[in-house]
Amino acid sequence: PNGPLSMHPKIHDLVFNSSNLGVIRTKSDEIEIKLSQRSLNEYFKGVIWEKAITLFNLTDLEVEILVDSDYPGWQPEFNSKLLSLTKEAYKDSTGKEIKVEVIHAGLECGILGEKFPQMEMISIGPKNIGAHSPNEKVSVQSVGKIWNFLINLLGKI
Repeated sequence: PNGPLSMHPKIHDLVFNSSNLGVIRTKSDEIEIKLSQRSLNEYFKGVIWEKAITLFNLTDLEVEILVDSDYPGWQPEFNSKLLSLTKEAYKDSTGKEIKVEVIHAGLECGILGEKFPQMEMISIGPKNIGAHSPNEKVSVQSVGKIWNFLINLLGKI
């Protein structure tokens, strides 16, 4: 499996599960294939891994599966107290309503949520352009805005 595999049932245009065939290296006696699985739900990410492993095992090749890095899935809680305070703080800081978005990416929130499942979390940051590319940039102006917003939010918590 490669690419988006399923979409979120309630959030328009949000990928729920995906698999990325990232790197293929051929060596004299082996082929190394690096896959990256993403899902908002850990169970479904496991299902994607099982499908990939099953496909590899259908070959006559000796298969060894190694998972070297993995971001756990994270589903935001839209009714959390923290998100409510976040909306207030953003409005106070900018005079505008916040645009709450969910993205299909590996986030540190998944790692923290796995260790502290009852913790309320949000993911915020400045405006990034060309993320994970040689042309990656950050809007310096947005860093100041996010800083002021964060100070306001911490005051409300």
